[in-house]
Amino acid sequence: MTQASQKRRRSGRIWLIILVLIAILIGISVYRASLPSVVVAKETVLLLNIQGELPEVLLSEGVPGLSPKRPATLQGLLEILDKAKLDERVKLTVVTIEGLATQQSKLTELREAIADYRASGKEIWAFLPQFSGDAEYFLASACNKIFFERYGVLALDGLKAEILFFKSALAKIGVQYEVARRGKYKSSAESFVNDTISAPNYEQLNALLTGFDKIYVQGVAQSRGISEEDYRKVLNEHAYLSDKDALARNLVDSVCYFSELKESICKRFNVSEENEKSLFITGEKYRLVSYSSLGKKSSDKIAVVNVLGQIIDGKNNPSFYGETNSGDETIVPAIEEARKDKTVKAIILRVDSPGGSVIASDKILLALNKAKAEKPVIASMSGVAASGGYWISMQTQKIVANPATITGSIGVIAIKPFMRELADKIGLKRTVISKAKYADAFNLFDKLSPDVYQKADALIDYTYQEFLRKVSEGRNMPIEKVDEIAQGHVWLGETAKQIGLVDELGGFRKSIQLAKSLAGIDESAHVELVSYPKRKDFWDSIFESLESEAETTLIGQALMNMLSATLKQSIVGDAELPAEFKSALKVLHRLALIAPLQPQATMPFEIIVK
Repeated sequence: MTQASQKRRRSGRIWLIILVLIAILIGISVYRASLPSVVVAKETVLLLNIQGELPEVLLSEGVPGLSPKRPATLQGLLEILDKAKLDERVKLTVVTIEGLATQQSKLTELREAIADYRASGKEIWAFLPQFSGDAEYFLASACNKIFFERYGVLALDGLKAEILFFKSALAKIGVQYEVARRGKYKSSAESFVNDTISAPNYEQLNALLTGFDKIYVQGVAQSRGISEEDYRKVLNEHAYLSDKDALARNLVDSVCYFSELKESICKRFNVSEENEKSLFITGEKYRLVSYSSLGKKSSDKIAVVNVLGQIIDGKNNPSFYGETNSGDETIVPAIEEARKDKTVKAIILRVDSPGGSVIASDKILLALNKAKAEKPVIASMSGVAASGGYWISMQTQKIVANPATITGSIGVIAIKPFMRELADKIGLKRTVISKAKYADAFNLFDKLSPDVYQKADALIDYTYQEFLRKVSEGRNMPIEKVDEIAQGHVWLGETAKQIGLVDELGGFRKSIQLAKSLAGIDESAHVELVSYPKRKDFWDSIFESLESEAETTLIGQALMNMLSATLKQSIVGDAELPAEFKSALKVLHRLALIAPLQPQATMPFEIIVK
């Protein structure tokens, strides 16, 4: 048999396997679609699970029929709690809270939603399993009761911030970075050009942590009916409490396993163990309950345009580390679609982004200004809306931020690696033929010459001045005042309101109310929220990924892979990477793939409450 015929046979087998898999998936999808819609008993207990990063929304579906469970999203949880508040069939909600790694503003927003649910007269209980920390307890304390798992450890050791510095580690492999920036607080590349934190960065990071700590301690103390002084004693003197210690100090209300909690709930509602399935409903199923089935109907729509993760040029494209990002070629058409839809009465720009490409951010801003001329446009800031995330928000009619939102960071940065020492170590040589003085100025091997650096620095200054001008126009503020509060400084939402960078303090629900008001919709009226960009199904994601271009140039990706692997091996060997190291490598990945002279409006760090 010839080599060509063998190749054709192998290709035929591959296509046969693909077709069989497609047929199976279609069959499973049809089967699941034929299943009866969700049934809610006259008396039901809602079981929710809150864990992980709590993304705003999911922009793509899993494999059809094989991915019944989806990670909890912030907007999804807010909607479920709102429906459960209205639903007379839901008599009690029990929330299992575990493994949180998210921004404090999202936890604060969920606490507000829990308070709103409780205001309806219904109870919501929290269950904390095994090892629970500050983030889990902060959220649980908003509930009526806290149930803690037997023999668990309640780790209430307070908040901290940590930054890893890679300058010396990179130098060992012969890689260095140089930076041009505007704003003394603009420290996006600090981890790669310094070995210690700068005084301005320490100042702003310490201020953020102080604000988070205040919100945390005050929130727990008020919810649990204890003094702030007593709770600080818990943090500083006890920190790690057994189930009995937590109960004795009134930090929890009961100690039990989840199975025991369910048994007690069954007894409360006079339901036998055999019939307990009819009493409980999971959040995954309950999310399918429609507002119309609860008597809430509306012909008015409000569009929610979600800008999540790094702002990039081109289309949305999950990064090397699986991070969500937002491309101007995806977001701008979404805004245009919402603008043209006559049934959409207002647009909420929901931002959970540290920024990114200045050009992509400005294209999104241009589309929003076009929409603003036709209907109200509100910016709603989630966990972080800083730098480029603020750029796209600054000229909307109103900006709403959570008190714990991280925003501001009005500054610009450009970064370039040079790896002459690495090239010499591995014996990499090159020959360059050029026809102009600066043709090879931005090569990856050499540091910029003084005159080239001066040219690059002038371009960064131009972009920064444009940033200031646009903020001045959007916020109706003298440009001198903008420059004073800009400088790349990161602010908490509460402070940002005081200095005029945002208009209102509140969360997603507050943004909806404000959008209704500006659109002339009655405050008590129900509106349909339409999410943009539209969620992709499994097949859309598959075919788009096949058609998309490579994320970066071959040399850029090779550099990133080499740096990541070398740093990981030199620091932790074959062990699993710590969360802090993973976070820093994400930043390194973003920076490694920035083209020279491409201005970036991006936040200097990532703060996660755990």
